Amino acid sequence: MSGNALVDGAGQLRHAQELLRQAWELSKDGWDDGVRQTFEEERILPLLDHMRTALDATQQFSEVLRNAVRHAADADRPDYGS
Repeated sequence: MSGNALVDGAGQLRHAQELLRQAWELSKDGWDDGVRQTFEEERILPLLDHMRTALDATQQFSEVLRNAVRHAADADRPDYGS
């Protein structure tokens, strides 16, 4: 764990996404019909897409937070150049 809840949560979501993909692939052995295809189209694929969107947003937000922390630290430094 990194100690950063946002990064840790994103890692957990990424891991869950991979587990879902793996489990879904394994399910083909015992379930390969039209109902499965409909379930995949209506449930699995949208869920994976939402997870990807959340991970992308988390990455962007993490970058914004990192920049804000860096700028705040810079603002605390004395300005010796003036």
